[in-house]
Amino acid sequence: MSETDVAIEMEAEAAAKAPYRDPPPALLLDTSELKKWCLYRALIAEFMATLIFLYVSIATVIGYKNQSMAEACTGVGFLGVAWSFGATIFILVYCTSGISGMHTRDEEDDELIDERHASTIYIFFAS
Repeated sequence: MSETDVAIEMEAEAAAKAPYRDPPPALLLDTSELKKWCLYRALIAEFMATLIFLYVSIATVIGYKNQSMAEACTGVGFLGVAWSFGATIFILVYCTSGISGMHTRDEEDDELIDERHASTIYIFFAS
């Protein structure tokens, strides 16, 4: 056996033992997605994250407005409102991205559809 034959055999064995294979491409309009729990779990996660974000952001703005009217140097200020928005978005994306699997940018969703990693129905409802 020559060295090239041994190398080809080793490559074939490595390919056979590969731990990961790409899943088949998702259908563009997969209506069976509507029967799966993962879609509704993503919807619930996105809905709860939106509610929490609105609650924290509106409470911070209302608190800032009420405190700034009473005295000049109390309250969170503009920087506190900005930190509140940023920290809330960071925490909610970190906590819900593993559940919903969606992204905060539309370009990433378009790429998932183009590469057929997710169906259009899942992207439409869960993002």
